[in-house]
Amino acid sequence: MIFNFSSVSALSLLILVFSNQVFSFDISKFKSEISKANLIYEDFQLNQANTLIVQGQMSIANEQIENLVDDKSFYDYFILSNMLFSMDPDSSYAYMKKAEKIKPNHPFVLYERGIHEHRLNNYKAAGEYYHKFLNSKFGKDHTTASAYMTHTNLMTNKIEESFISWEKANFSSNHTRIEKAMYPIFSHLNQDKKREQIIIDINNGQAFKLCDLWSLDLNWETDWWNKGPRNMYLEFDKELTAKVLKEFPEEKPFTDFCSDSENLSKDNIMSYLAKIGIDAENKNLPQSSALIYNILLTTMRNNLMSEQEFLSIFEEHLQQLSKKHPNDSAYLKTLAYLYNQTKNKDKLNKVNLLGWKEHNISNYAVSYISEIEDSNQLESYLNEALKDFPNDATLNQYYMAMYGPKDKQAIARFAASQFSNVQYNWMGKYRLGDYMSSLKYEIEKLASVGSE
Repeated sequence: MIFNFSSVSALSLLILVFSNQVFSFDISKFKSEISKANLIYEDFQLNQANTLIVQGQMSIANEQIENLVDDKSFYDYFILSNMLFSMDPDSSYAYMKKAEKIKPNHPFVLYERGIHEHRLNNYKAAGEYYHKFLNSKFGKDHTTASAYMTHTNLMTNKIEESFISWEKANFSSNHTRIEKAMYPIFSHLNQDKKREQIIIDINNGQAFKLCDLWSLDLNWETDWWNKGPRNMYLEFDKELTAKVLKEFPEEKPFTDFCSDSENLSKDNIMSYLAKIGIDAENKNLPQSSALIYNILLTTMRNNLMSEQEFLSIFEEHLQQLSKKHPNDSAYLKTLAYLYNQTKNKDKLNKVNLLGWKEHNISNYAVSYISEIEDSNQLESYLNEALKDFPNDATLNQYYMAMYGPKDKQAIARFAASQFSNVQYNWMGKYRLGDYMSSLKYEIEKLASVGSE
């Protein structure tokens, strides 16, 4: 995504990004037209849209944004695609396709279309768009696009080409920009959509989800490296909580614990837990999945209960809640933690399979596969998991261990998986440049062995 029109005016951003560049089209006209077209969207975004989104009405805001202009131009489609990139990926994709239909060779469109196909794991199509963009006068020195191209080359077994595009990315001078640019490609988190559904559920009588709302807005993810409170959302949450508690006053002890648990002393924690009925005599937990996980962490952190004790008291109710709310994977997260800590392999495998197949979460697939001892089964399940999660670093490491080091594609895929893994190796011993250097060394070594 080139622009984020919700946070900065198009004109100022364009001047920032495109100054000192040489273009094969009229950049002045583009800046002028995009700025004029953006006025109506920017005004709506700063006023009505932000208010609606804070209130958890993202879908209404998006619908109204899309209906601001009846006779849409190329610039409208381009702006809308960028505005909706995170909140409504499907509509964003469709609008950039419409922009492409009008101006199929526009360099900005080529770049954006590459990004859209890339994050859908359509590596061949993404690579073709990046290739066209990088061969334009605008794209020839674009280091981020070269890094994106490197990943698509690796994923389509164009290993030698990946070294060429990686050299053009100049990672040593652009490492922070390139690593941060991996987030919009590989993160599929849609927090505003999740938040909207939680608020809908609360307004429909599921008051227990107030804690889920608080947990989400207190730990809002800006990118892989930055999480923290979303203050404008939390202000709304306070108002909503006050309103809901008038109708459901029995929820107050739960919401108090949600907002205060990290600041409580051990004695106060015991008092709070007693208020919400958490003890060995009462084998029922509150319904909120976020509150349950909070209680689990709080009791473990303060040595109030062991994992085995927690499981023996609350396992049955946790399983019931997981079945009652099948779309909420957070119940599985709690069960998986407890089964792993208590070394209950059979039950952990069942949870892992459910998390993998029903919730499409890679960590569960990794955990499930790590417990397989039969080599034939391992190969079958590993190939199945890689179809679902082609960018998972651990799965690709298993694959490389199974087929490498003589399989060029296996070691290339492992290097490729590190592009989505920058969230973990950002401050680690090895970064993307190290993995690409290692890949080149291994490929050259295989070539030299083959020529003997």
